Amino acid sequence: MKIRLAALISLVIVTIPAPLSSAADAPGSSATDAEAFVPSGDLAHFELFGAPRPIPELNFQHRAGADLTLGDFEGQIVLLNFWASWCQPCVREMPDLDRLEAMRGGDDFKVVAVSLDIAGWKVVDRSFAKWELHNLDKYLMTVGAQSMVFELGQLPITLLLDRNGQRLGQMIGPAEWDSDDALELIDWAISR
Repeated sequence: MKIRLAALISLVIVTIPAPLSSAADAPGSSATDAEAFVPSGDLAHFELFGAPRPIPELNFQHRAGADLTLGDFEGQIVLLNFWASWCQPCVREMPDLDRLEAMRGGDDFKVVAVSLDIAGWKVVDRSFAKWELHNLDKYLMTVGAQSMVFELGQLPITLLLDRNGQRLGQMIGPAEWDSDDALELIDWAISR
């Protein structure tokens, strides 16, 4: 499983192109976007980009049965998190993501925590019940898209997306997503 995960994560990194122009040339951004906020504390390892970067189309499902893409969240800042029930760092941060959704979730912001569990909804439902998660919606990555996500590296993987679905930054590994540092990052993204 580790080999498949590493191969999948590498594929996503390779398939997400770097910007061809400077941050100053990117529409809707300035060279100082990344300079306006410096992740610190628990989020010191969060990589904030100088200009938004595209992300390949991802397909996943909502627990209610709807097939979704990131385009379904256009107009919102999205914290896109990839997790699995067998990933211990993911298990530790899921309650933090649930609290973050309770604190900031709404018309401007959404936590989208997508499970990569190949066992499907049974595992997702059991995990949400065990961890007492009440604010997050349940999402499951379709099998074909899992290989792309795994190319980013170890789980958990969290991407911060702007209102157009472009990546503002990313973090590989866990964080305290309900911390003051995380709230500052989210508030910065919402207000930019």
